[in-house]
Amino acid sequence: MVGEVAMLARQLPRICFLSGLTGEEMMMFIDTFPETGLEPAVFAALVPNSADTPLRELVEEIMGDHEMLVKSVFTVAYMTGTFRV
Repeated sequence: MVGEVAMLARQLPRICFLSGLTGEEMMMFIDTFPETGLEPAVFAALVPNSADTPLRELVEEIMGDHEMLVKSVFTVAYMTGTFRV
């Protein structure tokens, strides 16, 4: 069971939950994150209406939003001819 969980975790992007930062500070953090050399991550900010939501639900919602964003970026790149393999 532990091995299965570890394998699944390696297949999913990391999620960074941010709290207590201004919008500008969050953007600075996200923009400079690639310079750390860490694996890419999905970023999420704690907001009042989701503060009491169970973590599993938050992760599912965040990953759903991330997948939609990735698909829309791919679609725009494909439609504009800027997509490269």
